[in-house]
Amino acid sequence: MKKGKIVKFSAATMVALSAITPVAAFASEAGTQDGFYTGNKFVPAAEFQKMSKSEKKALILENIKANALVLVQNGKVFDLTDEKIANAPANEVEGITVEQYTAETGKTLTQNGIVDGSTELTVTSVSAINPTSVKVTFNKEVEALAKADVTVTNKENNKVLVKSVTLAEDKKSATIEFYDALTKGEYKVAVKDAGEATLTYTVGVPTTIVAETVQKFSTGKTDKVAYKVLDENGLDITATVKDVKFETTNDAIVDATGEVKNVDSAGSAFVYVVVTKEDGKELKSQRITVNVESVKVVEIVDYTVDSEATKTNVNFKAATYKQNTKVPAKGATVYLHAQTKDQFGKVGETASTTAKFESLDLDVAVVDATTGKITPIKEGKFAVKITDGSISKTVELEVVAEAKATTIELDKAEVTLSNKSTNAEKVKVEVKDQFGNKMSGQVVNAAATTNAGKDLVNVSYLNGEVSISPKANVKAGTATIEVKVSDTVKTTFVVTVTEAGTVEDYKLVGFESKLDKNEDNKAKTPVKATLSVIPVDSQGAQAGDAVVAPTFTVTDKDNEVVANAVTDNEIVASNLDAGTYTLTVKVGTVKVATETFEVVDTTPQPELEFTATTVSNSDDDDAFTEVAAKLKATLADKEYTVGGSNALTVNNISYTTTNSAIVDSAEASETISFAKDGSVDLLIGKVAITIGGKDYTVDMKNFKLTVSSNTEANTLQSTILNKITDLENVTGTGTDAAITADDVKELIENTVLEPANGATPAVNIKDKATITVEAGTGDDEGKWIVSVKVTNATEVKTKTISATPGA
Repeated sequence: MKKGKIVKFSAATMVALSAITPVAAFASEAGTQDGFYTGNKFVPAAEFQKMSKSEKKALILENIKANALVLVQNGKVFDLTDEKIANAPANEVEGITVEQYTAETGKTLTQNGIVDGSTELTVTSVSAINPTSVKVTFNKEVEALAKADVTVTNKENNKVLVKSVTLAEDKKSATIEFYDALTKGEYKVAVKDAGEATLTYTVGVPTTIVAETVQKFSTGKTDKVAYKVLDENGLDITATVKDVKFETTNDAIVDATGEVKNVDSAGSAFVYVVVTKEDGKELKSQRITVNVESVKVVEIVDYTVDSEATKTNVNFKAATYKQNTKVPAKGATVYLHAQTKDQFGKVGETASTTAKFESLDLDVAVVDATTGKITPIKEGKFAVKITDGSISKTVELEVVAEAKATTIELDKAEVTLSNKSTNAEKVKVEVKDQFGNKMSGQVVNAAATTNAGKDLVNVSYLNGEVSISPKANVKAGTATIEVKVSDTVKTTFVVTVTEAGTVEDYKLVGFESKLDKNEDNKAKTPVKATLSVIPVDSQGAQAGDAVVAPTFTVTDKDNEVVANAVTDNEIVASNLDAGTYTLTVKVGTVKVATETFEVVDTTPQPELEFTATTVSNSDDDDAFTEVAAKLKATLADKEYTVGGSNALTVNNISYTTTNSAIVDSAEASETISFAKDGSVDLLIGKVAITIGGKDYTVDMKNFKLTVSSNTEANTLQSTILNKITDLENVTGTGTDAAITADDVKELIENTVLEPANGATPAVNIKDKATITVEAGTGDDEGKWIVSVKVTNATEVKTKTISATPGA
């Protein structure tokens, strides 16, 4: 590194760094301004000067931790993540030119921060946002990031289940959200093709309560006062703080739990959020003013013309929604609808039911004030005033002529076919209106224009296509085909029929290089291929009838023959797995064609995930229901769960066990049966599910799920409690001695659970459980409180029994 200007730094003075000259106009020869450059932004020197000491400290410490903080001062570059600065209090640090910095690091300093010019994507840092989410920062933009690309493990190499991954707008960082809160310790965050980083997560102490000092809520529904609890490092630990209460001046508006009440009229309350820390000290927020207001419109966001009359049926957020401002002059009844936003920022999904309408050009169209029904008077543009509450907006609509067919477009102007052709040639037809829009439902006629043409070819029209084939025993000739929807809207194309020569070769017809198993695929990819083999002459024209019995053979990528891949000369995608195949065609024993084709399946497939890594079962010997309840499916942006409003049905599960003495392995099983109590790891394979009446099978790829059962222990505990129930009158061991807790305990412990049987000795309660006995107090005075603890049972259970003193 070449020597530059010497500047002295220390850990203390770095925080203030007020020595930076705030000359915004100054820039190096390379055009780089003075100031701080982080991994995702640039902070000019003048802006830095205006920041508070705590803001400066946060900027520096956060970005040094992220290993991305560069200072440019008087045209010299100082990497503040360098060890020389880290080893303060006083080091002489050499500044270098911007050009040197770029040459040595491959990084560029821009208005968007430090840009890494390297080609490899890498994770530069990971930091906690709160106990259930972390931020991952990259050295450059990431095009896309899915949950499957991210793996998070703790120090014991156990997976932390990822709930969602959200890429930031700048695509240089992502937020990873978990199902369960992180606990103290180290975590490894790995991103596919980008490496990994380590996060050391510590559980902090509540230090600050952050909340908007004025919060608005709407009448007619319950809500919650919004706040965050931050620890000493500024980490959001709200989810882990349990001892929270709310002081309120009006519990009819906000109660002690922070719930904003469902009230019919406006009101307000002053509220304080109070957190009690582990040491018993209280942390209190600033005063929060809670205002409950009636909903009111603050903006008319969108509007449209639709044939739907019912406002609540007009969905502005539907994927198929497109604004329409055209009103047909006749032939249709349409309505104007408006979409609004309220003072809470909520934009209506469906059309407003309170909007009013007024036509400002009554000579062009009349608009009903309440329904929005539009009655056109003549063609032309007209203004409409939309009013909702105190908010108004004037929009422009247009009455247009009724759509009429004006043109016909063909994909071919000429067609050539052999007089021996047995496969029809196709010409696609599109009918368009005067606005250039494609029309559907039009009656289209297609026919040859002369008798000679009619004697030469067969012509038919179906579903937007004209089919042409030669008539039997015809010679060469030409025909003009007219396609029309009316006498004024028509077009033509020419068909040339050639006389076939002698057979020179064979040609495969009807082959498709790509097939889709999904019949509803948006790309309109064929779902089957209907094959035939025809003889052709030297010009490639069909020279005879199709071969009666060609041989079709399909092999997979491993060159294995796929049985019944071609049936009745058809390859049907639904009969094959997705993949690449080879089709070999023979006439007799001679190979005449070899083609490769691909089968895809664009049917939307659900993503299936577990929301927990452990499952407990305590009420029977089958854990299937408990395991199924921990599954969540996502399909077309909708989430499905067992028992949820969007219902998921789990039909069967395949799994491999790590301990068959507890649970045995099974394929497509509807049970997960325990042979005895215990804990076992199951590697989950394929799971068969049903969503919306459609069946799917999802491979969970040996997801490790820990399943435990304590059914036997709970049953044993219940048996012991029932035995104790029979001991309502307990006597002491001494003639005159009063009964004691030890007497009761001894009697219970020696109660027989299983009598002796031959060589098998009797089993008493003390052999299976730990018993404690205490004298009752208050309402239970004169009774005994018996606690029964059984190993592996869900909980310790108690039983109250009567006690009679011995005599």
